[in-house]
Amino acid sequence: MRTISPEAASDQATRITIGFKEGDVISINGKSFSPVKLLSKLNGYGRDNGIGRLDLVEIVLSA
Repeated sequence: MRTISPEAASDQATRITIGFKEGDVISINGKSFSPVKLLSKLNGYGRDNGIGRLDLVEIVLSA
């Protein structure tokens, strides 16, 4: 499932820290991931918080 309804999402905010190096995302909450895994993790945070039905967040990955 890509997203859950905003009503089903937690009422508590999910706070994450995104690390950058030379303009590229390299970590989430201090843990490094491959670019594909980073997108997967960020999509998971979005899904769990109801992002994607009413809000759109676009991430462009360039290699």
